[in-house]
Amino acid sequence: MKKRNSFIRICALALVLCLALAFVSCGGGIDRLRADEIARLDVYSEADYTPEDWARLSEIYQNAVDEIESLKNKKDIEAFDHEKVNYEMSKIKTGAQRAAEAKEEAEKALAEAKAAKIAALNNYNKADYRDAEWKALTDIIEKAKAEINALTDKAAVDKFDTAAVNAEAAKIKTDAELLAEEKAAATKALEDAKAAKIAALRTYHKDDYRDAEWKALTDIIEKAKAEINALTDKAAVDKFDTAAVNAEAAKIKTDAELLAEEKAAATKALEDAKAAKIAALRTYSKADYRTAEWEALTDIIEKAKAEINALTDKAAVEAYDTDAVNAATAAIKTDAELTAEEKAAEEKALAEAKAAKIAALRTYDKADYRDAEWKALTDIIEKAKAEINALTDKAAVEAYDTDAVNAATAAIKTDDELTAEEEAARPAPSIKTSLDDGKTYSGKTLTIDVFARNWQNAKIASKVTLNGTDVAVNWDDAEKTSFTLNFTDGENVVTITATDGKKTTTVTYHVQYVKAAPSFVFSVDAFTIGCGYIVEPTVVTLDDATIDAIASYCAEEHKCDAEYVKAHLNTAHVLLYLLNEYGYTAEYNGKPDQSFYLSYVNGFDNSDNIPDNLREKLESNGFSISDDSDDSLGEFMYTWGSGWMYCVDGVFPNVGFADHYIQDGEVIRVQFTLAYGSDIGGSSAMGMGGTSDYFENAGEARDRLTKAMALAAQKHKDNTKEYSAAFDVISQFGITAAELDAATEALMAILK
Repeated sequence: MKKRNSFIRICALALVLCLALAFVSCGGGIDRLRADEIARLDVYSEADYTPEDWARLSEIYQNAVDEIESLKNKKDIEAFDHEKVNYEMSKIKTGAQRAAEAKEEAEKALAEAKAAKIAALNNYNKADYRDAEWKALTDIIEKAKAEINALTDKAAVDKFDTAAVNAEAAKIKTDAELLAEEKAAATKALEDAKAAKIAALRTYHKDDYRDAEWKALTDIIEKAKAEINALTDKAAVDKFDTAAVNAEAAKIKTDAELLAEEKAAATKALEDAKAAKIAALRTYSKADYRTAEWEALTDIIEKAKAEINALTDKAAVEAYDTDAVNAATAAIKTDAELTAEEKAAEEKALAEAKAAKIAALRTYDKADYRDAEWKALTDIIEKAKAEINALTDKAAVEAYDTDAVNAATAAIKTDDELTAEEEAARPAPSIKTSLDDGKTYSGKTLTIDVFARNWQNAKIASKVTLNGTDVAVNWDDAEKTSFTLNFTDGENVVTITATDGKKTTTVTYHVQYVKAAPSFVFSVDAFTIGCGYIVEPTVVTLDDATIDAIASYCAEEHKCDAEYVKAHLNTAHVLLYLLNEYGYTAEYNGKPDQSFYLSYVNGFDNSDNIPDNLREKLESNGFSISDDSDDSLGEFMYTWGSGWMYCVDGVFPNVGFADHYIQDGEVIRVQFTLAYGSDIGGSSAMGMGGTSDYFENAGEARDRLTKAMALAAQKHKDNTKEYSAAFDVISQFGITAAELDAATEALMAILK
């Protein structure tokens, strides 16, 4: 409950008295209205606020009083938003509220400081420690936590030395650290045992041995050292048999021992080596060779035998290269080899000439060509290859004109070349939209339709930006894409872009948003079942009073937030309000604020008076018709394709009622369909591409006549013959735009 300051109350009463006296003296009711409006402002007690907050509150109050006193006419005074002023004053906090907030913040700061200090203590893993060490470590940490939690002053908490605690905890050795220390001691004992065993191996002098023997001896010693060093167990090292190693090394003969053995075998070895070398020379048959080749072959062999027998050193004999001699003799060609080479040379020359000519033909990648062009190209190349391969004379092959073939293949166009030609002639994407360039819009929110088509008139994706910011897609179907714009005050720049992958079209619209009370035409009809209008064409102006009435109705009857409705008024809110005004109720899915779908309109008697030409279209398109006469009208009644749809300025949006925001001058027609919109010109809104409408889509002409009927009703001309004639025309199916416009012209004539 609000507390009223006695001083302010006295001042307010004095002000009202003064205003009343002024009213009496001036004889005007304006001053009284001002006083009444000032009396609606809430007042508060200065004792409940800090000086600063009281000054702010007083300023708001006084500014509101000053503004009210400046107003000159009844309309402006009644329009003054005193609730907004009261709301602004109610937001200023009392001294008690601010003290409570300060205490809460201090308690929160202490708790956060303790949590931060505890979080600054290092964390450890029990698995990393032995039991005794883990207990010592956790004792340190838990003691520190207890000391922190016992502190009652944030400054004392901030001063607590967590670094010292962490340093103390870090001194506790992990299991890994203790294991490393134990491992180091065992390693030293093992290394000492290895050193003793290696010292027990005999030592030798390199000068006493030839290189091979020295290597064999050192290999034994080094192997033993390696085996000792490879052992990982001290007991195994102690067991190693160094005596056996020393015995094996003693078997290696010295240089002196070997010299005595070698001298005896040297003479025999030299002769045996010469005989073996001569035997290693290949033998041949004279009959296999031509005369010159045979003489050259025998000269090589006899020279080699003489060189071998002249040698006096076994090593030189063994080093003699009989492989080279045999290679030299084997290189001399037999009569058969020479004959074959001569024939092969001729064949090779012809084949190389053909291969060179075929290699001179240009190669191509099938992926670069379309099927027809690739076939024509490969036919030329394969014909040329066949002609070349058919030639049997090298001179004829060399004379073959591959340049002419390459010129013929190069003339065939690639897919890229053909595509470039096609794309050069292809028009850029087209863009149509419900947005009007240069128009001034009165509604802050506007849902627009974008029709983007490529050169084949197929729908393509589109992108919209508002004042440089991307606008999300509201709804997308096979016909169009919808975007919802939220204007800023003044000029707004809307850019629409569409690309077909190769070419891009961009259009820019400059529109103005000026807040105003939009006027529009609204109607609800059931022409498809012969029941005429549920809501006859009417002009609706969304002034403050009307918006307030709609918001109040939606809040009371449909659980909407009244302020939200005022700020985000949509077609669903208007529909529900007008149906109620005309004595009807609605059933729907979703909410008026979002995802609204009109299921049924209740409160009138409907009947099966489907026009004959419409009935014929329905039956020819597979619809079975049932008699669902009732006191309501909605989805799946009469046919399985029935329900409520709406159009705006002749276009059926692909978004629901709740996503359409009304603009000045619009004509909104809510209609009952029996065939998913095909009977009322709205098949495109159901994703059917706009190709299955039963009758001429004269939506714009219907809008013009609907608007004329609304103006006639506004001027009380709805009881005229011209109005009746207009109703007869607009309720028909299969009517032309010309007939609709004629009725419009006749009706407008009586309104001038």
